[in-house]
Amino acid sequence: MLFNNIPVPTVVWKSRHDHLIMAEYNDAALQYTGGKILSLMGKTVEECNQNADRPISLAAGFSTARSGDDIDALIAKADRRMYQEKARMKAFAGNIG
Repeated sequence: MLFNNIPVPTVVWKSRHDHLIMAEYNDAALQYTGGKILSLMGKTVEECNQNADRPISLAAGFSTARSGDDIDALIAKADRRMYQEKARMKAFAGNIG
């Protein structure tokens, strides 16, 4: 696992059908959760949130590339899209909360 030595709790989610499934985690996530993360492996975000004190929410940004595209510009575009999605999620949560 490439991110295992990162000191920040990190989790990898994989898309399966219409759901995100917890697929991997690093040692920092294991320590941070006191081992509770073990019981969440293979579960969807919705399943993980059923009894969560702090529910999981996800926002993602993406960008497509062609040969010769500037990587910094692509990352900046994906980052902008992610923050737009986070703002949309916060606005939606505010309307239902």
